[in-house]
Amino acid sequence: IARGIVTEDEFDTEGQTVTTSVDPARRRQAVEAVTEQLDGQDPDLRSALVSIDPRTGAIQSYYGGSDGQGTDYAGQGLRPPGSSFKPFVLAAAM
Repeated sequence: IARGIVTEDEFDTEGQTVTTSVDPARRRQAVEAVTEQLDGQDPDLRSALVSIDPRTGAIQSYYGGSDGQGTDYAGQGLRPPGSSFKPFVLAAAM
């Protein structure tokens, strides 16, 4: 018995309980913050927000965006996040 799972069949049929650290109130605040920041912007802009407690690493808020196509831009974004740092590196070099 590993972590309370006896067989693969038991796992597939009975499932497991998942407990997250996401706070529903903070998630609502994240959605409000993103909505406020994008108000009046180009409607093709996409957004996502993840808030992490630096002491514990616990995810406190998670918002993957609302593009209507089901894409989670926080966890399944199509572009590497490192690219967004290139302008800062260039500015520091200059």
